[in-house]
Order: sequence, then C-alpha cells, then structure tokens
Amino acid sequence: MNVHPDPKQFQHAPPRLIDTLSAERALLGRLMLRPEVIAEIAGQITLEDFSHGAHAQIFTSMLRLSDEGKSPSPIALAGIHGDEEIEPNLTYRQYLNDLFAESLHASPVAASDIVEVILDGARREQASSLGSSLSFAAASPGLSLRDTLNDVIEKADDILASFRVGRATSYDMAGAAARALDHLRGEAPGYPTTGLADLDNLLGGWPRGEVSIIAGRPGMGKSAAVSCSVLRAAKAGHACALFSLEMTGVQLGARLLTDLAYTQADPIHYQNIIKRRVFDERHHRKLDWSQEQLDALPVVIEERAAPTLSEIIARTRKIAAEFDRRGQKLEIVFVDHLLLIRPSNRYSGSRNNEVREMVEGLKGLAVELDVAVVALCQLNRGVEGRENKRPGLSDLKESGTIEEIASVIVFLYRPEYYLGRVEDDPDDEAVRVEMLAKCKNQIEYDVAKNRNGAVGHVVAWADIGCNAIRNKSFGAS
Repeated sequence: MNVHPDPKQFQHAPPRLIDTLSAERALLGRLMLRPEVIAEIAGQITLEDFSHGAHAQIFTSMLRLSDEGKSPSPIALAGIHGDEEIEPNLTYRQYLNDLFAESLHASPVAASDIVEVILDGARREQASSLGSSLSFAAASPGLSLRDTLNDVIEKADDILASFRVGRATSYDMAGAAARALDHLRGEAPGYPTTGLADLDNLLGGWPRGEVSIIAGRPGMGKSAAVSCSVLRAAKAGHACALFSLEMTGVQLGARLLTDLAYTQADPIHYQNIIKRRVFDERHHRKLDWSQEQLDALPVVIEERAAPTLSEIIARTRKIAAEFDRRGQKLEIVFVDHLLLIRPSNRYSGSRNNEVREMVEGLKGLAVELDVAVVALCQLNRGVEGRENKRPGLSDLKESGTIEEIASVIVFLYRPEYYLGRVEDDPDDEAVRVEMLAKCKNQIEYDVAKNRNGAVGHVVAWADIGCNAIRNKSFGAS
C-alpha cells in the first residue's frame, strides 16, 4: 500500500501554505498521468513558482522528456533521478511512485486551476518577502531606503505583471457576436491608429491581439515609418512600447525631434543632430519645444541589443503593469526589428523554425495583453536584382512562416530612392527625371495581407531626411 507523502515531511521547505505544496504534488501527479497537459501549462508556470526544489527538479525533468517526445512516467523520471534522496529516508523513486498513485485516486481538477493555486502561493510569498525587506530597511539607518524602495517597486511590478498571463476564453456563437457588436458600437476599445488616415481607413488601425509586419529593403523608410507611427499613436493617447534593437537613443531621439518639429518651410534633418552641426537659435527653440511635447507622451522605449524573445515578453509585461499603475493601458508594442531578436537554442540551425518561434511568441504576447504588436522586417536581397523592385510576399525572409502567422503585412516602397540612383542611357534621362519629379516625397504602403479586410495601396507624403511621414494631402497644402 502506498503512503501519500505529507508536506510536513519536507523539513526544509520554505514557509508556504500547505495547500500550495499539495497543489504542486497534484500537478506533478496529473502531468505523469496526462502528459499531453504539459504543453498547455508549460508557459504558465516557471521553476521559481514551485515552493520546494524537489518539485522544481521533477518539473524540469518532465519538460525535458516532453521536448524529447518521451512520456514523463514514474519509470522515466526515476531513470533520471534514481535513488537520490529528497529528504532522509525518502528517495525520488519512492516519491514519484506515490505521486502517481495519488493522482490515480484524485478527483479530476483542471491542471490550469491547480497552477493558479501554485502561482497564488508564489505571489504571496514574494509579497511577504518584499514586506520584510522594506521593514528591515526602514529599521536599519545604515541601509539606503531609497535603493530598497526602488528594488521593492521593481519586484512588485514583476508580481503585478505575472497576473497578466493570458487565459483561454470560451464562448458560444452568440458570445462571439456580442463581442463584435461591442466593437462596432464603441463599447470595446478601438484599434490604435497607424498614424496615417488613409492607412487607418484600410486597416482600421493596428489590430489588437495580432501581429502586424512592416517590411522593406534598406532605404525604404522602415525606421521612419515605425517612429512616426509611435509618435502619432502616442499623440492620440495610445500607450506604446518600442523595442529599439537597431537604433541608439541618440538616433531615435533625433528622428522623433525632427519629425515633431517638421515644417516644409523650415525642415531640420535628423543627421544634423547626430553629427552635431550648428543650428541657428530658431532651430534650437523648435527642438526644445519638441522635447517638451515628447515628455508628455505615453511611450516607453527599450534600447536593447539582440534580446531574446523571453526578455521582450517579460519586459513588455512589466511595462504593461507600469501603465496599469498610472491608470493607462498598454495598446501597441513596436519591435525594430524582428530578425534582430536572438533565437533560443531550441531550433538551433533551423532558421525557419527560429523565425516561427519569434513570430508565434509575439502573437502570443499580443493575445495575452490584448495589444497590437507591430514588427519591422528586412526583405531578401533578391529585390535589388530585379527590374521591378516593388516587393511581394515571396521577398520576406522565411516568408512562409511570417505570412502564415501575421495578420497584417505592409510593404514599404519609395520609387524616388531607386530613380535617384539609376544611371540610365542619355536617351532615357529625360524620362527618368520626369518620373523622379512625379514621385518626389512619396512613400507607398502596400498592404499585401489583411486578415480583417481588403488589401490595398496607400500613398503617403514623406521627407525621409527629416523622418517626417504625413498623409498624402500634406504635400498639397
């Protein structure tokens, strides 16, 4: 007869609620009995959420076996841990057999509900630890209260962010219809603006809960497009996060300043800020005014070199929690750009699978936080070797994966860029100059995929040197 282990026999377990330890045992037993559930809860709980190291080690082994396509049975797990003792006179082999036997007789409870009990215990322990740290610092004149407060706030943000993990939502057809009507009648949040009226008319704005891709070759205005979209969305009151994986703070700041200060009569080129060229006093006043305007906008910029997808997701959750504390909701997350995310080792050597993991991860983040995720993407060099340099879906790097998962794909094209570089025969020069004059200051947004509506073509006005992109009508004003 199996004796079900008592939580009290873990003599060195942290001071957690008994129900938490019981829940951990129930979860591990359930996963041995129903290994298909591992994939469902793998992203909901971390090793740090377990109250006892033995439970975390067993869960780690389960994930490993699952990744290898093997069943995490008591025999397979015992093969990893053997007769190593968890506590005196209690081996992993004995404990695993007891957990499995306990699960056979347990009442059926959803694994996600068990996970919630474990997460609640972890959060409460973390909150208690923060309270103790704060009390200790307050009673210790030799410690910096300011540093402790900053540390407590940061860790409290982590706890708040953990509450934001997405949940599956079930509803019937009438419920789906009600959601659509709420959206139609303004009772649900609308989509945040793209920053261009014509593009908004086509897309309805950047769609929430979905991934949108802005793609183009170098020189087509991708960075200008994303920084202008951030700026216009923030000015419209939409809270934004921008992960700048390529541009430095100086480069991005220069673009934002010159965009906001832009006038056709007196433009300021962002390169002049970067190169520290002397401006007259009027330009300095315009840039100071622009900085004051930017200071009031709800935007968090993360300058990171080659972050992992997990780092982007974790930081976005914290940013969302920070906006929550201010009474705002994070609405758009921009990533500049997709292919600079550092892939995990899971699919090392398979670039297609690495990109799939990135896009699927961003899609999961969009659904979890109910935000629009907009990622920039570089196009294949093959575009440059064609006579017709307008891009298409096949020009996307790892195009099949991105095209499959993204809800919106927008290609950027500036005919002025290519016409300005072509050195044609003298007989064609007059034609080239005429065409160049017609497309001056044009940038084209070619919507090649739109899961929520029609595809189409939008022409906007652009002064790329000043990072200014406006509605097409701006050029006629």
